[in-house]
Amino acid sequence: MKTWVPQSHAAVAAVTLIAPIAWGTTYVTVTEFLPPDRPLLVAAMRVLPAGVILAALGHLTGGRRPHGRQWLHIAALALLNFAVFFPLLVVAIYRLPGGVAASAGGVQPLLVAALSAALGVSVPRRRDLVVGIIAAIGVALVVVRPGASVDPVGVLAAMGANVSFALGVVLTKRFPAPANRVGSTGWQLLVS
Repeated sequence: MKTWVPQSHAAVAAVTLIAPIAWGTTYVTVTEFLPPDRPLLVAAMRVLPAGVILAALGHLTGGRRPHGRQWLHIAALALLNFAVFFPLLVVAIYRLPGGVAASAGGVQPLLVAALSAALGVSVPRRRDLVVGIIAAIGVALVVVRPGASVDPVGVLAAMGANVSFALGVVLTKRFPAPANRVGSTGWQLLVS
């Protein structure tokens, strides 16, 4: 599944502004508004509404439901991008300070590069690896406070979430692009 590419400057600006804000709400929403110690419930509350909306939009734009082998691709991506990723992310949020969780997320580009190479999708360039390492270290230096508590279970959950999502990104590149990307993403969310 490839990412939607906006066609106008206004759309690019809106996506550039809204995406980080929406992603950033995960930490606040989980810690402040949702019940504690229920990672599956919290994950479902984050995933299902978006799935219903995107599946409906996909249907309204004339998209067909997936069929045949597409369901296998959707199921695999749903598992990695949502069903495994979100509960582990929520566990990490429960157990780690935001800076430590963000630092664990900083290794995501390196994981994508490593998994892409391992699965034969692409060979990472040395420059990309160096930039990824510097970025991960930079994130850690900026967001991890001195004396931050590092819970091993939280760190393992954060790293597991990142590996799951990175594998989903790599498989997205490997699978054929669906005709209706919005609807397909909605089905991924609903299947998860």
